[in-house]
Parts: sequence; structure tokens; C-alpha cells
Amino acid sequence: MTLYDELKQLLDEELKLLRFMTSLAEEKTDIILKNDTKALDEITKKEETIIEKMEKVERDRGSLLEAIGLSKDASITEMIEKISDGKEDFLKYEEELIYTLSDLSNANLLNSELIRDNLDWIDFNLNILTNTQVSSGYCKSGEIQTGDTRFDRKV
Repeated sequence: MTLYDELKQLLDEELKLLRFMTSLAEEKTDIILKNDTKALDEITKKEETIIEKMEKVERDRGSLLEAIGLSKDASITEMIEKISDGKEDFLKYEEELIYTLSDLSNANLLNSELIRDNLDWIDFNLNILTNTQVSSGYCKSGEIQTGDTRFDRKV
């Protein structure tokens, strides 16, 4: 098996792991919407396992890239420039990686926004329930006036 065949195998594995991560991220969106913290914890553990596998694939890919004469951190574009045979195959990998990483990024961004919204909602409700004392402005004498309020005035 040539170094390029081994590299294709690693790229296949990396794509498989990234697709699985994307499906987990999409599943996580539904879990966040349902506020199912137990399921969220379980899916996070699955993600950690996948990340560990991806780290191993990346180390192996780096070793292969060095054997080809590239930096271990070389991009797939740099790798394609170095290859003489089978460029079309690697161009397909590049396209597929870009597409898959974009999907994963979009799913993770949506999940981050949903979690941030949930945390803001929890903070808002805690402020209402605890009836926080917040400065409500200045009185005629110029002193800061405080009072009970049911709204969080933080910006």
C-alpha cells in the first residue's frame, strides 16, 4: 500500500468521524430544545469519544504528511499541490471535508445560540424569583435610587 493510499484511508476515516459528529450535533439540537440534560450529558460523552478518535487520525495523518515531505500541519490544499497522481480523488476529499465541516460548524453554532438563550432565560427567571435589588436611577437630589424591581436592567 502506498503512502497516498494510506492517506486516502485516513481521510475516509476522518470524514466518517466528522459525519458522525455532525449527526450528533444535529441530534443535540433536538435534545437542547427538549431541555433533556441527561441525554445532553450522554451525547457529550459520545462526542468526547469521537474527538479522541479524531485526534489519533490527525496524528497518523501528520506522520504520513511528513513521510511525503510536507509539514504535519499541512492543509489538504498543500497536499494536493504536492501530489502528481490521483489529484482528482484528493480534490473530492477536500470538497467533502469543506462541506462536512461547514455542516458541523453550522450545527454547533445553532446549539451554542440555543444554549446561550436557555442560560439567559434561566438568569432572567432567577432574577425575577429572587427579586434582585437593582439601581433604578437617580433621584432629584442626585443620589442613586435603589428599589426592588422585577426586571434585570443589565445591558
